[in-house]
Amino acid sequence: MATKVDRRGEYPVFRQVAEILASQIHDGKLSPGSRMYSEEALVNEFEISRMTARAALKYLEDHDMISSRGRRGRFVNNTPDPTAKNDLGRASKAQSIPIAVYPLPERLSGRYFIRAMNGLSRNAVAENVELNYIQASEHKAEGGTLAEFFFKRHIGGIIFLQTNDSVIDQMNELAGAGLPSVAINVNLSGSGLSFVCTDYNKGTTALLSCLFNMGHRRVGYVSLSRNSLSAKEKYQTYRNVIDQYKAEFSPEWVLEFPGEDWDSELSEIGRLFTGKSKPTALLVSTGAPVPYIIRNLAALGIRIPEDVSLVCFDRMKLPAGMPEVTCVEQPVEEAAEIAMNVLLGKMRTGNTEALEIILDPVFLPGNSCRFIHDGSFTRETK
Repeated sequence: MATKVDRRGEYPVFRQVAEILASQIHDGKLSPGSRMYSEEALVNEFEISRMTARAALKYLEDHDMISSRGRRGRFVNNTPDPTAKNDLGRASKAQSIPIAVYPLPERLSGRYFIRAMNGLSRNAVAENVELNYIQASEHKAEGGTLAEFFFKRHIGGIIFLQTNDSVIDQMNELAGAGLPSVAINVNLSGSGLSFVCTDYNKGTTALLSCLFNMGHRRVGYVSLSRNSLSAKEKYQTYRNVIDQYKAEFSPEWVLEFPGEDWDSELSEIGRLFTGKSKPTALLVSTGAPVPYIIRNLAALGIRIPEDVSLVCFDRMKLPAGMPEVTCVEQPVEEAAEIAMNVLLGKMRTGNTEALEIILDPVFLPGNSCRFIHDGSFTRETK
C-alpha cells in the first residue's frame, strides 16, 4: 500500500517525501552506508512523479543526508549532528532561509537544468538555504495568486528557472507583494527586474560565424518549441546574423519540436533536406536532442560532418561513434550561483534595485563541421 502525502499541505510534495526519508535515517531504518531508495521505488511507494522523486532525493543531497555515487546509486551518509543547522527534519525552521526554485520543468531537458540545480545548491548549506523545487502544476492545482501560493509555503524569495512571456508579470506581482525574485536563463534588459543569463546573442553569433567562415551559406535551425524567452532570443539572433551575413534563409530549414518524445518528433528532421535547396549545416539551440538528431539523420543516410555540419549550444557526451560537436558552452552553474547570491542579498537588505548580469559563453571547437566550397565538402577541421 502506497504511503500517502498531503498534496495540499504546508510543504510541497517533494519536501514531504524528503522529510519522511530523513526521519527514517534518523530513526535508523536507513543506516549510514546503506543504499537509498531509487527514483522508481519512490514513485511506486508515494504515488508521485519521477520528477518529484528526483527533487526529493536532490533535497536530501543538499542537506548532506545522502550522496550520489554515479551509476552505483545514492547512499546514506553518516547521520549528521542533531544540532546541525542543516539537519533535515530537526533544524529550527526559523533558522533556515526558504527559497523557491520555480517552475521546475516536468522534464529535465538534458544537462542544463541539472547544472542549474547544482549551481543553486553550491552555497545552500553554507548559507542555510532551504531550497524548495516547485512545479507550475502545483500552483495551477491550488489556484490563487502566485504570491499567495508562496506565502502559504513560507517562501522568502524565488529563483525563476524557466521563463516564458508571463515571467515579467509574475516577477512584478511578487515584487508588489514584497517577495524578491531573480530569473536565470533569460535576458530581461530594461524591465526593471533582476536576472542572470548567458549572452545568447554572442553564443549564437559565434556558432553561425564559425559556419559562415567555413563557407556555409545555408544553415538550418533546430529548436525546442519557442515558448521560452531564451529560445525566442536565440532564434531572433539566428535570423539577425543570417541577414547580417547576407546568407540564405528558408522557413523550410527550421524545425521546432515540443520535446516530449524526441525520437518520434525528430524523425521529421528529414523534411529539412527534401527541397531543391538544402541546408549544408544545422544550428541546434540546445545540446540535449543532438544524439537523436544525429541518429535520425544517419537513418536517412545523412552523415555528420561528411554531408552536413552541425553546431549547438551546450555540448553533450555522445555515444561512441558520434562526432564531438562544435558548441558554445553556457556557464550555467556560475549563473545559478550568482543568481542565488543576488537573491540572498535582496532578502537580507531589502534592496529592490534591478541587477542585470550577462555572462559570456565559451566556444568549444569539435569535429562536427567541414569547410565547403561551392556546396561540396573538401576538408575537415578540428
